[in-house]
Amino acid sequence: MRLTCSAAFWALFAFTATAPGVQAKGLRRKLIAKNDCTIMAIEPLALEGGEEPDMILECELNAEDAGGVSGISAPIQATAAQLKELKDLIKSGELAAGEDILDIEGDEIDENHQVKIEPTVSMKAKAAKAKGGKADKRRRLVDTTGDLKMLLVKVTDVNGLVYPDSATVMSDEVFGTGNDPINLKSGLEECSWDKLTVLPKALTQAGVPDSTHEVATGVVEVTIDISLTDQGNSAIRNAVTTKVQAMLGYNLPGPYDYVLYSLEKCYIDCGWAAYAYINSWNSVYQDVYYKRPGVLMHEIGHNFGLAHSGGLDGATYTDHTCTMGNPHYSDDAFQCFNPAKNFQLNWYDDAEITEDPRIQGYSNTLTLVGIDEYPDRGDSPVTVRLETGGGADYFVGFNRASATGPNRMNDEGDNQVTIVQVNGGSGESYSQSFLKAKLSQGQSYAITDYAGTGKTVTITALSIDISTTPGTALVRISDGLVPAPPSPPPTPAPVTPAPTIASCPGAQEMMEVQIQTDNWPGETEWTLTDKCGSNGVILSGGPYGSANTPFSSNVCANDGQYEFQINDSIGDGICCGYGTGSYLVKFGTAVKASGGEFTSSETKTFGTCGSTPPPTTGSTPPPSAPPTAPPTNGSTPPPTNGSTPPPTAPPTPVPTAPPTVPPTPVPTVPPTAPPTPVPTAPPTNPPTAQPTAPVTPAPTTGGGAVAQGAIFDSSYGVPKCANMGSSCDSLALLDGRGTISNGNEPNHSNTNNIGNTCNDGNSGIYHSDESIDQITVTAGDIESGVPVPSGDFITEGGRAYVTVKLWCWGSGASDTADIYLTKDASSPDWEPLDSITCPGGGAQTIVQAFDVPKGTNQSIRVNFRFNGSPSTCSSGSYDDHDDLIFTVKENPSVTPPPTPAPTQPPTPVPTPVPTPMPTDANDGPPPSPGGVASYDEVLGAPKCSFAPSCDSGILLNGRANINNGAEPNEPNTLNTCTDGPFGSYHSDESIDKIVVSKASGGDLTEGDEVTITATIWCWGTGSNDRIDFYYASDASNPVWTQIGARKTCPGGGVQTMTASFTLPPGSLQAVRANLMYGSGTAGVNKCVTSSYDDTDDLVISVRPNTSIQGLVASPGKSKHDDVQGAVVYAEKDAAADMMEKELQELNQSTEKPEDDDGNEGGKGKGKGKGKGKGKGGESVGTASATAKYVCTNADLSPRTSVMKGHSQMTPVPQKDSHAEGKGRSAGSLIVMGTRKPMNEVNEDWKLFDKSSRGIMKTTGDKYLFVRTMLQRFGADI
Repeated sequence: MRLTCSAAFWALFAFTATAPGVQAKGLRRKLIAKNDCTIMAIEPLALEGGEEPDMILECELNAEDAGGVSGISAPIQATAAQLKELKDLIKSGELAAGEDILDIEGDEIDENHQVKIEPTVSMKAKAAKAKGGKADKRRRLVDTTGDLKMLLVKVTDVNGLVYPDSATVMSDEVFGTGNDPINLKSGLEECSWDKLTVLPKALTQAGVPDSTHEVATGVVEVTIDISLTDQGNSAIRNAVTTKVQAMLGYNLPGPYDYVLYSLEKCYIDCGWAAYAYINSWNSVYQDVYYKRPGVLMHEIGHNFGLAHSGGLDGATYTDHTCTMGNPHYSDDAFQCFNPAKNFQLNWYDDAEITEDPRIQGYSNTLTLVGIDEYPDRGDSPVTVRLETGGGADYFVGFNRASATGPNRMNDEGDNQVTIVQVNGGSGESYSQSFLKAKLSQGQSYAITDYAGTGKTVTITALSIDISTTPGTALVRISDGLVPAPPSPPPTPAPVTPAPTIASCPGAQEMMEVQIQTDNWPGETEWTLTDKCGSNGVILSGGPYGSANTPFSSNVCANDGQYEFQINDSIGDGICCGYGTGSYLVKFGTAVKASGGEFTSSETKTFGTCGSTPPPTTGSTPPPSAPPTAPPTNGSTPPPTNGSTPPPTAPPTPVPTAPPTVPPTPVPTVPPTAPPTPVPTAPPTNPPTAQPTAPVTPAPTTGGGAVAQGAIFDSSYGVPKCANMGSSCDSLALLDGRGTISNGNEPNHSNTNNIGNTCNDGNSGIYHSDESIDQITVTAGDIESGVPVPSGDFITEGGRAYVTVKLWCWGSGASDTADIYLTKDASSPDWEPLDSITCPGGGAQTIVQAFDVPKGTNQSIRVNFRFNGSPSTCSSGSYDDHDDLIFTVKENPSVTPPPTPAPTQPPTPVPTPVPTPMPTDANDGPPPSPGGVASYDEVLGAPKCSFAPSCDSGILLNGRANINNGAEPNEPNTLNTCTDGPFGSYHSDESIDKIVVSKASGGDLTEGDEVTITATIWCWGTGSNDRIDFYYASDASNPVWTQIGARKTCPGGGVQTMTASFTLPPGSLQAVRANLMYGSGTAGVNKCVTSSYDDTDDLVISVRPNTSIQGLVASPGKSKHDDVQGAVVYAEKDAAADMMEKELQELNQSTEKPEDDDGNEGGKGKGKGKGKGKGKGGESVGTASATAKYVCTNADLSPRTSVMKGHSQMTPVPQKDSHAEGKGRSAGSLIVMGTRKPMNEVNEDWKLFDKSSRGIMKTTGDKYLFVRTMLQRFGADI
């Protein structure tokens, strides 16, 4: 009999040390942990017919923190959000359960051995702190081949409760030592084709047979000092471990690979048949389940490091082609594994191939053989991996089920081609998999937007033949495109420092370092140092971005003594546990150093220092430059610079980034656009309407109302029913959330882009975590809690109800759907309808009725959030937000709500006077449409031409080469600030987009106030992530200036951060965003570059502004003869004109101002000096000019003015020919004037403004006058 999983999550399963109110024997009072602990993840298997359990988290304590006992696991006591965060880190492969550690030093361990985590801390930060600031991400390569030593422990509790089978029977049931033909040993050995052998035996610590304690082959017995009936699972498991260790005289696992515990039954926190520790040695079974081969293989699979296998329905383990889905629960059956798990197990490594359909024009036809007939395969593969470049790879296999092979008891998809996708890890580590398709002969499966390339890759089962041995499946995998034109000969990888030098001058020889990276290239760095001369390090390399890839660096060098040092940041070398990396150092043709197996570092010194002068002295050119032209510029063109045009992209093209097309718009979206469209109308909207009169007060229109299916409307960015009907259904257009694994929502985020687009959180896994899957609006009402459709049109003034299909996490108690309605989707003003908490876990449906307001183009929004408070757009990393626009039938008898007071006059003030820009000023070219950047290979960053805004599009999306989110053309910085290589896309930090824009029309122009908007992904709660913004006035030679202070992410997941500044002079400028984990210090290049940090630049083209470049008025054109040669700014609005008028009146006035006491910033009379204090701070004025007026509420001098905000204008009497004033304030300069003849000025006078970095020169005929406008009017000078 098979388990049928419930849609709800099994949320009540909790491993506690003891039952409530029960004190376990021998437990001590609470203490403070002194050491780290190892993260342990438990995967429980539900009882036959029971509900699906979730992962349980524990920590294996250091013996010092567990009363001197090793192997003690403590439940982690933390908030739901913290536990969810830690689970996601494990499920994404970022943390390896059973290997990585959690920093609990200083945390409390209570009397029940529970580790108490402070509710405000980040679990990622606690894991990252454990090993040099970053948890070790890689999995432990558990033994899945060769001889595996196993032990079964039969447990009796203090009251004598024990499973009644004898030890001999138990040995036969598990290991087949008697007459039982179907058991754990036979299943594993058959499925692996004897690549694995199970050896059941009690052993001493030295690994020799232990007849003293063995009661049957591979079985020992222990009696624990606690009761099964009043203790929790963790306490029982710890009691068994303690007893076994005491009996055998060593700590487990000792000489064993795997140890199994058998309990009589479970009495507290039950619901599980068995559970196992991932990537570890222990599994536990209750009742009869120890003798179920399928259950045993499922749990040992978790020990192997295998995750669950989900089915076509998206549930966690409903893949019946694989024992890691729902296993057989009978005593006489087992099944093997799916293609993804087979790849991870390495049992068929000689029959695995990897294909890369990302290549344009990819097409291949393969003959597959099933594992059932693996020995007869010839050269045919049994597993095909399709690379995606992000870890979420696809696996294709032939699920052959012959009468006698190991797959004979398979339960689904017999003799079909199966396609499986993993969430991450490329099939090499713990990761949930999902069955995507089962193909019979002639059937196909299409993967749209394959790996973000925008193309569709189709897998077709051309033929299936099981009449022969082996049976075969002929499979074609193709993108249906014309192959790309032949490329020129391969060019060196972009990270390879330099092409090979053809020859070296004089007595010098070629020094070459060759590196073959392992699976973790980001950990490797090396240096080669000259120990004789003063050259120091002459070559260096790493960290690298490509795994299992050769790299080469070379330089010309003299014979001498050199030191080669290679480092691995994790401490496991580059061979041979995680790939077969190596290094080789050659001088000329002689090999001087080689290796690969080391820990943290290895140093090799070779050669001796002689009389040969260092290569950098004498007439011989430096080693980095041969006497002829550099090799990339010689007479023989290098591969990338010859007559054959260079590739249009870096050597690894990024097909997902057409430079002019934004990533999300879909030119034509048919109703069936989602990969798995809903084939029929939703069940809540029957095609035949009820004939009864409508419940609503709207008049019945008679027949004609039919259910409508939405299609994606690109103008709104959401699904819309353009026609009236009895209902409007989103169908599959909202299914999923953001870009989560296996649940990428079509056209996400599906929120109205006329309002503020609301981005979805991208943490979690489809149908494990939250998602809105469908929204339907139906004419009708809810009667006695039951939705009753009217069958009429959705009509103004009538009643309708919205039906929302959700996936709720856990028990659903932490998930809430906020439902909103707007009567006008073209100008959304969201009105709340209700906030409804999930009634349970898994697939849930909620319904809410409402009165249909006046308006024919209405919309529903559902904001589905994990915790938090009601909002139209919550920002949690698990939150989903979706809109559905529906067309409403007009009802003339329904009047709109009364309009508030009459609208205000169109113009509350007189129409502003025309801009005072001189009449002969050049208005410039008409504004360009908004600009989308394209990658500039010379600058190394995205660049926009002239436009009112500049949008990076998808060119910055992602970071470095992280899982599922490799950034195109990384690092996208002008001065090669590198990105951190660790983490996973949309789980850890990344900058996804940068936009530079301004409020008003016209192209970006010098002097414009612009805003940088960065769309970023913040990790966890966002509290540990910070961002700096910079600008540079010259992108070709950037000098970075920080904009404002460093900002902290306001929340986790997708966030939008902004900064504003004024464009200085410069035709090609740049902005920078630097997102960091923690709070690092920016280096000389103005970037923080740590493991999770991302730095991205965007280059913008800026039009000149003649007014700030020194537009000079002709003499005589000014109204006042003391304002000739004016440098002016155009005012931005009526207020600026008012200020100008007031200023003119002051300048024309002959009234003698009264002396003041410094009220507004200083005084001066005659040739004396005055000193005073006012709002503008302390000011000193020296008067020696004709009585005119200037503003002294600012830093003021004839040469320099620093603009800082608002100021007051204060009259200051001046005489003679020169005026100057100095003051300290937060004010703004309004006017600065002088009446000094130009022939008395030795040099051009300059006005310099800090905020805009602008310098203006004026060469007026006789007088100089500089007028500036307030910063709030858009001109800083």
